[in-house]
Amino acid sequence: MFKVILQALPVLIFSYTAQVLMKRGASVLTGVTWEQFISQPMRVLSLIVFNWQIMLGFVLAGIGAMFYLFVLSRYDLGVIFPVLGALGFLLLPLISWLVLHEPVTPGRLVGTMIIAAGMLIVARG
Repeated sequence: MFKVILQALPVLIFSYTAQVLMKRGASVLTGVTWEQFISQPMRVLSLIVFNWQIMLGFVLAGIGAMFYLFVLSRYDLGVIFPVLGALGFLLLPLISWLVLHEPVTPGRLVGTMIIAAGMLIVARG
């Protein structure tokens, strides 16, 4: 299991860095309504394309996907997906709290641990 986690680390590093960058960059869309999104798609697209955080996030997500393909070529999907999911459920609330200053409530923390434990049990089974 440690070998799987070790080889999955680049997937997590690139993917989670991408998620944080895209979350920060998404602030340019805060004032955009759903109606504007539908009626002025080119304006919304330009907000996205000209935002360096979103664009860098897309690039890093692509690199993460390449590492994911590498890991998928070596392990069963039924193993790697639950492992990445469990690690994500454990790390993302911590990253969101530290970097984005998002709240992590006790209920969210307990639920996250239960879900992560279940995914690890599935991966080992």
